[in-house]
Amino acid sequence: MNKKVNIKEVSVDELIDAIRKLKSEKPEKKQWIHWLSEYDEPSYYNRLAGMNRSAEWAYNHLANPEMLLWLIEAAGIKKELVELAKSDCKQITNPNRQSGVIRKHVSWAMLERALWRHA
Repeated sequence: MNKKVNIKEVSVDELIDAIRKLKSEKPEKKQWIHWLSEYDEPSYYNRLAGMNRSAEWAYNHLANPEMLLWLIEAAGIKKELVELAKSDCKQITNPNRQSGVIRKHVSWAMLERALWRHA
């Protein structure tokens, strides 16, 4: 008999807290916190309000390669993987595609484990 395992999705607020705990103080940290703090509001990005999206959703829909690269590096993803993501990203000019390439190397599941490894 297969048991369904209920895995709690990480909320945007929990992701904000995890990012605040990261030691790096580069501008991308503030960008992440600002971008996520308005995630459930229309804000500058003309989002649909009240959707209550998860942190995974936010990570998978960000089209800012610099922010993604900062986060995976600050979270402690293996340097070789970060460098590979950076290298492949540089081969593309479209930010949406660059972000997709980064996420192919570092999935949400990998990032989630890295962010909460020491929590």
